[in-house]
Amino acid sequence: MPRPLLVIITGLPATGKTTLGRRIAAELKLPFVYKDGIKELLFDTLGWSDIEWSQRLGRASTELLYYFAEAEVKSGNSCVLESNFDAALATPRFLALKEMYEVATG
Repeated sequence: MPRPLLVIITGLPATGKTTLGRRIAAELKLPFVYKDGIKELLFDTLGWSDIEWSQRLGRASTELLYYFAEAEVKSGNSCVLESNFDAALATPRFLALKEMYEVATG
């Protein structure tokens, strides 16, 4: 059985990450999970308060992104993730997923 592929797309805001992620996911026929999509759903469900609230939802969205990524690769599925990941925080988490679930990264 081939190893699951985890395609990680990151970069500065407004640089086309989501457009690229959607295209790659469509080409590879993989699920596409992106931080802004999660955050928008949380805003639609929980509402808006202030900048601090938005930042809290942003952190929650990132945690959900990692959660969904782990759920996919744990079950042997591949996926495409997109966010403006902080390299210092994200790299250890992705390396742990790679080691625990023998993930191929792209």
